[in-house]
Amino acid sequence: MHRMGNDLQTWGASGAQLALQQVARSVESRLGLHVEASGDAFTATAPASPDFAGPDSLRARIADGVMEIEVTLPAARGRGPMDLPFRYLEKLDQKVRPRLVEDHPRLDLRIDAAPLDPVRLTKLEQQFAVIAEFSAALRAEAPAHEHRADLETLYEGIKEIAEPVTPLAPASLSEQVRETLDPAAQYLRAGTSVALATASRIQQQYAEAALAAVLPGYGIPTLGRLRIPGLSPKGLIEIRTKSPGPLAVHASQMMNGTSRYERDEWRPALELLSVRGEGTLFSGAYEELSQAFVFQGTRPAPTLPAIIVIPAGMAPLSDLCRFAVLRASAGQVPAKTVADLAGELQRTLADLPQGGAERILPELARNAVLNWSGAAPVPSAGLAQSLLSLKQTFAGAPPPAVVARDAGLQERLIGRLLDPALTAYLKASLAGQEGAIDELVRRLRAEVLGRPLHQPLRWASLGPPAVGKSESARLIAEWIGVPYESVDLGSFADSYTANAQLRGSGRGLVGSNEMGRLESLSKIHGGVVVEFADLDHAPVNVRAQLADLCLQVLDKGAFETANGATCSSANLIIPFTLNLPGGRDERLFREMGFQQGSVRTQPVHRAIEELKPIVSSAFLSRVGTPILFGPLDAGALALILERAVRHALDTACERLGAPVPAWRMPERLGERLLALAPGHTASLGARGLAEHARAYAAEAAAGAIALLRTAPPEARILLDESARRLEIKE
Repeated sequence: MHRMGNDLQTWGASGAQLALQQVARSVESRLGLHVEASGDAFTATAPASPDFAGPDSLRARIADGVMEIEVTLPAARGRGPMDLPFRYLEKLDQKVRPRLVEDHPRLDLRIDAAPLDPVRLTKLEQQFAVIAEFSAALRAEAPAHEHRADLETLYEGIKEIAEPVTPLAPASLSEQVRETLDPAAQYLRAGTSVALATASRIQQQYAEAALAAVLPGYGIPTLGRLRIPGLSPKGLIEIRTKSPGPLAVHASQMMNGTSRYERDEWRPALELLSVRGEGTLFSGAYEELSQAFVFQGTRPAPTLPAIIVIPAGMAPLSDLCRFAVLRASAGQVPAKTVADLAGELQRTLADLPQGGAERILPELARNAVLNWSGAAPVPSAGLAQSLLSLKQTFAGAPPPAVVARDAGLQERLIGRLLDPALTAYLKASLAGQEGAIDELVRRLRAEVLGRPLHQPLRWASLGPPAVGKSESARLIAEWIGVPYESVDLGSFADSYTANAQLRGSGRGLVGSNEMGRLESLSKIHGGVVVEFADLDHAPVNVRAQLADLCLQVLDKGAFETANGATCSSANLIIPFTLNLPGGRDERLFREMGFQQGSVRTQPVHRAIEELKPIVSSAFLSRVGTPILFGPLDAGALALILERAVRHALDTACERLGAPVPAWRMPERLGERLLALAPGHTASLGARGLAEHARAYAAEAAAGAIALLRTAPPEARILLDESARRLEIKE
């Protein structure tokens, strides 16, 4: 084999060999490759210079009177413009055929193996000039840094746990960087662990990459980085045994126990690694490292680990910007693009303090690379200002933002609750509670006009069972046009059931992670009346927890669900219906000389004093003065019974498919039926009377099926007092 030179006798004097010599000289002069001749062929390779911009190699050989030329171009791994190959291929002769072999574009050319006249030689050199330009363009788009395959191979056995730190180019390290990191390399070589205390995350990452470039000079081929989120002392010992070099572990990855003995496990671990000559690199802010190595505060051990403080400004901002771009792109950005993006970052950060610039540099670098890659662009300057404006942390987080009541619901509430017809509507449906209704309407108007918009509307009704407390809540929901729901707080046997039913059940059990009733009502309905019934009847151990939840809902306008989320209660309308246990309501009203129509003048302080030991003063202060629903007198009971009979007759006839348009009722039907009812019926209140009315109506309708199916326009009701039954007549 001979190196190509000026001697024309290298291949002999045949025409084919002379042509081969002409091509070889053109390859040297036009493409800058080094030629090695061998018989009827030659091979040309690229010089070792980093500034070389030509093709990787070229081979030429003579076979059957034809010279076959194969040019291997630089690997096409960069992003580059989509039209880059076509831009140069269209300039080449049609006889040049491109192909791709393992990321390397190759060009095949065949010419006659005969001496080249000036015209043929000029044409060939023009083709070589285009190939040189094509090669230079590919090299310009090649990644600025490619991962070293040998480093990746070293970590093959532990690649799920650790990875190599990509070293900086040794030539790029300043004297200050080397002087700072040389002691760390010496300590690690001696088996001593090192703690690098840095002022910022980007300084820490830069220092690790710079140290990875320094270590080979001390006989340590590589520096690894831990990939898993946490590591115990025992885990470090096991991994370090398998690692081909020291590992970089951030302070946040060090798993410290809660007791003094668990925290002290790091000391014997570092001692063991030192004995085995397997030092480890720890990094992070000085405060983070001091918390991780808490044992040094009580038992000084300067070599467990050795502390090296990286001075602020060790690397200038220009170097940090270039490094941040390389790291954000994993080295897969062309060198020219790296320089352009780093320059853009430096201009963005030029007017910021060093600390602020370093804090946001990693995020800005990732954004710059994404902008370059074609993603939807986000301006670097705007992102920088946004990142710098972030001040809040969970160390002192303010309360969550207040959610106001839905504007459409508030408008509807004002329109309906301020309607003068509301009072008449309630009194037409609730007998014997005129004073309570007047007070309720006044309270609702005060709530909708004065209650803060993030808090739910609320009131409390107190009175014996079945006097209209729940019915008034249902009627209010119907009047507003929102759903009505009732939650029996007195039915929860224990706090776990109460929590699961109202707040929901968290993750972890079969059938868990379910939404609670209160959360579902708050989220699904744009306004809902939720009656909380019988809080005063809940078991003592449950009542405290329910009261706490109620205070959250009423005071904060939000509550915490079982999964930790915060749910707004602003769109809820919550009536609390209470009655004192043991019939104390009725006794209280009797002692007060209760008279309908004078509720506002009644001294309700007696009722409040009775409630305080049961539901607490804090609860009462949130719901306001209870609205007193007194016992029903005989006139009210008679009216309720008559209305219930009419309603029950309508229902029965509709179900028989024979509705009656009008009924003629006997005079004083309610009073007469009430006189015929068993003595305990009246004491059961409106609900008991409704049951009594349904029984009368069902019997009357069943006995008049034939008549009802004739569809009479009007039917008469007769009361057979001796038989204690109603009859329907035409």
